Amino acid sequence: MAWFKKKPTDLERLAGLVDEVRETAIGRFAKHGLAARVQEGTSGLDTVLVVGDSRIYPLYYLTTHLMSGDLSDVEQYVSAHVDGLVDADNAPDVRALSDADWLELVRVRLVPEYVAHGVQARYAQQTVGELVVVICVDYPTHLSYVSDAALGGRDPLALAALGLASVMDEPVPPAVEIDPGIWLIDDESPYTATKALGMASLVGGVLPAAPQGVLFGLPHRHALLAAPVGPEVVQTVKTMMSLIIGSAVDSAPGGPLSTSLYYWHEGDFERVGFVADDGGVHIVAAGRFGEVLSSLGD
Repeated sequence: MAWFKKKPTDLERLAGLVDEVRETAIGRFAKHGLAARVQEGTSGLDTVLVVGDSRIYPLYYLTTHLMSGDLSDVEQYVSAHVDGLVDADNAPDVRALSDADWLELVRVRLVPEYVAHGVQARYAQQTVGELVVVICVDYPTHLSYVSDAALGGRDPLALAALGLASVMDEPVPPAVEIDPGIWLIDDESPYTATKALGMASLVGGVLPAAPQGVLFGLPHRHALLAAPVGPEVVQTVKTMMSLIIGSAVDSAPGGPLSTSLYYWHEGDFERVGFVADDGGVHIVAAGRFGEVLSSLGD
């Protein structure tokens, strides 16, 4: 019966989605100190917002994308979209950057997929579980995500490689063992979680050696939780999921990043734990991680 009860709720949300997107967007612009209003003569899916005196933002793409997605994250998705628009308006035009500027300023960030959609970065590919890598420009006062249009014909893979190299060149603070076998890297850098992409350089350095691989979590952008896989892996999984879920909260710096648990081994990433829509925690004992579990159980 629960399955049948869900449909009317979704249909009701869908019917009011246009209004929800419009009001959420107007409210989010207001938080940035910008007055937004509906352009005269527009409504429904064709609603266009006028921000300030002249900036025009159609809501068609945003609304239709949400119609085919998960209706539970409308506010988060719209807010991220508006934030991206405001950042893009306020930042210098990245298309005017010289090659030398790109070399100095390019970085990457691991972000949820909805952030990439919000800044129109279709080049972003899933890399770590459900997270994607977005290229950004690290200005002295803020960072700005790079859209498809802002690439200016540059190779996103080459830029991402340069950006990751710069992220990994940043100093990494010592990891702290917060629970037996579980280590935390906590730093003010907004790229702390992104350093998981360079896990090979962390293991055996700021993190202990991990011949069987590493379980890790990225609850928010300033934190990386990691645990080398060992004989107590089952308990480690339980403790890690509890720590990740408890840290990936709205009040976290920059907001939550992910409640998932990941596994790294010799350059490969797997998503091995996540919170399902029903609130239950699911562990995936497949792939390389499944093989390691089997070997430790023998």
